Amino acid sequence: MNDNLNDEQSYLTFRLGKELFAASVDHVIKILQQSEETSIPQAPRFVKGVINHHGEVLPLIDLKEKFGMGAISRSNSTCTIIFSVLLEGENVKLGGLVEEVLKVEKVHADQVSAYPAIGDKYKSEVISGVIHLNEEFIMIMNVSEVFKDLNNEIIKE
Repeated sequence: MNDNLNDEQSYLTFRLGKELFAASVDHVIKILQQSEETSIPQAPRFVKGVINHHGEVLPLIDLKEKFGMGAISRSNSTCTIIFSVLLEGENVKLGGLVEEVLKVEKVHADQVSAYPAIGDKYKSEVISGVIHLNEEFIMIMNVSEVFKDLNNEIIKE
């Protein structure tokens, strides 16, 4: 009876440009409709600044720009996803700017395929798989890998 539960995972789906992405809900703390950020001088282009989330100062990362897809065009549907990530043994919170949050999808294991090892648009370590759902492909973002080198990238710039 529990076998079916183990084969299902929940993902928050969102849009970056025309591409669809998903992140495990295990990493998602909250979704903010609009967030005012404070710029950080000499930060990498994908770091839009810092935001205040319940008294915590969190970095705000433009996920579209982090993936090399250009900067997000802000609109009424632009959102910030607050992620919780384990980095260097420490639980870290940060904001990921996306063009639109869609919904939470419950996905069965048989709907997920391995990310193809062709092309170099997205590094295979940051995409952990592809969901085929309703005739669309949704790339599953490996949240820990996407933000793994964040400290080093900020220091390098």
